[in-house]
Amino acid sequence: MENASKALVMAGGVLISIIIISMLMLVINNLTNYQQANTTMSQADAVAQFNNEYIPYNRQDVRGNELITLGNKVIDHNEMRTSETSGNEGYDVGYAPITLEIDLNSGKSKNGQELNQNILAADFSKGNMLFTKSTQKYVASATINSLKDIYESVKGFCGTYPLITEEMYDQMATGITKIFYTNTDDYDDDAKLQKAVDNFNLIYGQVLLKYDTNSNRNTSKKVLKGESQLRIKSKNIDLRENVYKYYEFQQFKRARFECTDFETDSNGRVIKMVFKFTGDIS
Repeated sequence: MENASKALVMAGGVLISIIIISMLMLVINNLTNYQQANTTMSQADAVAQFNNEYIPYNRQDVRGNELITLGNKVIDHNEMRTSETSGNEGYDVGYAPITLEIDLNSGKSKNGQELNQNILAADFSKGNMLFTKSTQKYVASATINSLKDIYESVKGFCGTYPLITEEMYDQMATGITKIFYTNTDDYDDDAKLQKAVDNFNLIYGQVLLKYDTNSNRNTSKKVLKGESQLRIKSKNIDLRENVYKYYEFQQFKRARFECTDFETDSNGRVIKMVFKFTGDIS
């Protein structure tokens, strides 16, 4: 009887141990599942929060000035991702870069012109514009930053030295036909030349171009035609070309684009956006 009692006690102890271990395993599994669920929710929240920066652009009526904001976001994101580098290779921090494409040659404007050199009612024989026929698509990605070239080009001739500020370029571009005639032969008309020179001096805030003598009139003609550079404080400025570049930048900001591709990775994070010009500049 004594042995039987001991056996029962041992069996009971084993049973209690099994029950305790089972309960511990159940608690551990529940905690693991809870942690996994929380991790999944946190990841989903992080993806949703990240995508919220880009989803508002996934529509058919996006302004060019909005794409400038978007482009800056994408460039900052891609540069942050590759901020730690080994040689020329970016350091993978666990998420993919974003590719942003802006196709300027996908549509026609209301008068049948492409959003490039020909969109302007002006003489672009000098070339070297921001948006040219040879460059129909601008891209920002992990390896390409042609989109950034637009911003750098504008910065390059705006606000460099206290010569002609971005505000002045903006005013000249807004009233471009009052200073830069499409038909450069119009400058042979003294009244038109005088008006163009007066409008430029008004924006610049002092008399920089003159039409009082034959020599000064000839100089003003060449500067406004783009045949010679304007010299200010020992610096030479191609006034006509720079103003046209800035005007084209303004046109881009006013243009409307359609988001034609919005891709995400396996985790649902945005990795690519493609925009095409709709043909509307208004």
